[in-house]
Amino acid sequence: MSSHADGDEEKAPVLSDEDLAAAGFEQFRGWKRRKRGRSRAASRKARHRAKQRADGFRQINLVCPADERARTALRALADALTRGAASAEDILAFAAAEKGSRPPLTPEGRRVLNVLERGGWRAAAIRWLAR
Repeated sequence: MSSHADGDEEKAPVLSDEDLAAAGFEQFRGWKRRKRGRSRAASRKARHRAKQRADGFRQINLVCPADERARTALRALADALTRGAASAEDILAFAAAEKGSRPPLTPEGRRVLNVLERGGWRAAAIRWLAR
């Protein structure tokens, strides 16, 4: 019995192609997958985001309260912006009103506001019509 430490171990002979063919083995050429940098899911997601950017959309992640109503409201807001039912200006006007500042005004709105600030019979008429 030989051991590795003694160095008396016999080495197995290397078989040639002819020896293997004589033993009944057939030679073939095979293919295997290379290691890829990305998984299929990551590649699909990258294509999806590239298409979104080409269509004028971009994904953002938001932190919101755990309340389901808040989450539903944010989803509805994003959906309205995506469909074009609401504009970014509408949302900014709402946010400005929530902070206590005035929303951005159209030129007509500025003229009405100037009339109301000056006072007079036109301002009274506007206030009477707005009741």
